[in-house]
Amino acid sequence: MVREAPPPDRLCSVCKKDGVYRCHGCFNEPLFCTECCRIQHQRHPFHRISQWTGSFFQETSLLKVGLHIHLAHNGTPCP
Repeated sequence: MVREAPPPDRLCSVCKKDGVYRCHGCFNEPLFCTECCRIQHQRHPFHRISQWTGSFFQETSLLKVGLHIHLAHNGTPCP
């Protein structure tokens, strides 16, 4: 049950802004803000994430945080 709620400060593990996403694929299930979640998962598009609703973590997708997967050009958009 301890892992069901975020820590009291609920900070992003990268930039220390408001952390609302928890990644179940990353070690220790860190919290991320929207921007850091998207950036950190550019190379890990198959990780599962959940979003804090204010009372529980609800499963969501990296697509909803704005992650776009580019399959060519070394992960960058087509020229």
